Amino acid sequence: MVQVNPAHLRQRIDDGLSVRVIAAELGVTERTIRNHLRRLGIPLPSEVKATRIYLDDVFAAYRKGEPVVRIARRHGVSSRWVTDRLAEHGVTRDILMQPRVRRPRYPELDDRLWLLERLAEGRSVYGVARELGTGGGPCRTP
Repeated sequence: MVQVNPAHLRQRIDDGLSVRVIAAELGVTERTIRNHLRRLGIPLPSEVKATRIYLDDVFAAYRKGEPVVRIARRHGVSSRWVTDRLAEHGVTRDILMQPRVRRPRYPELDDRLWLLERLAEGRSVYGVARELGTGGGPCRTP
């Protein structure tokens, strides 16, 4: 078993280094570092980071309708971490989220009659694509 200096390990965690970086420095696996941390009672870097986050800020932003991804990015954690905390505390949004309206890239294709008329005129799928300005298919000839 690799000998790891507990004081050095605690200092590296306090410096904000990840388990991956510490493992690379010492030439051991990440699992070895995690096991040492657990045995020594030193919190993992992710646990240290999580204790620095003020959950009321996370909850307030979520309630106001801010996207989870943006909240997570601002606090330096994963979206999963944010959604897990929200679920643990039963936090719900105060406002209903409006679904994003997807504007079709080629609205003509939403008109089935328009497309059928083009095909009835004898145009190929590639011809219709060229008309819409999508590139005209796999082979473009000058």
